[in-house]
Amino acid sequence: MGRKRTEQRSESRELSRVVERRVKAIEACQCRDLTVKAYADRTGQSVYTLYEAMRQARRAGVVPPHRSTKRQKKKRASESRGPLPIPQAPGDLWKMDFMSDRLGSGRVNRPFNVVDVCSRTCVGTAVDHLFPASRVTAYLGAWIAEHGKPSAIQGDNGTEFTANAFDAWAYERGIAVHFITPGKPVENAVIESFDGKLRDA
Repeated sequence: MGRKRTEQRSESRELSRVVERRVKAIEACQCRDLTVKAYADRTGQSVYTLYEAMRQARRAGVVPPHRSTKRQKKKRASESRGPLPIPQAPGDLWKMDFMSDRLGSGRVNRPFNVVDVCSRTCVGTAVDHLFPASRVTAYLGAWIAEHGKPSAIQGDNGTEFTANAFDAWAYERGIAVHFITPGKPVENAVIESFDGKLRDA
């Protein structure tokens, strides 16, 4: 019995060392999304695996949670907001947006719309009262299976699109993610026009 416990403690210490080394390699570059992606490319590991290792290490107390006395800036996804290339063919660029609607019971529903910018066709519409990033990627995955993968997608700065889960999902599928400038919905004019027509229908 004593020998078994000793072996278990030894395995636990070794696992902690492995996790600690992996996390320190990432945290050495401040855990930025682009660094995690570059580290994943260099080591052949999944982005999801690295994020999960970081979460497990923090829960186990191997690496303490990052705390700062400075005011924390709002987290943004890693993609820059440069000018978008003009789409030349269907599938070059999809635009995404949420609407808000309230039922007679008072419950709020959120239609999620995706439009192909070049063809001006609706790729898909889904309605639910809650849209975490995992649900957004599930719907996008179904529409990609039906229409094919876009080269890029663009949305606003909502938490559904700026979440690490969404960023990692798009990165692993080779889909570029772009965001409109905060406070300038005119940059999403195509999808905003579709939202208006859907609301009036």
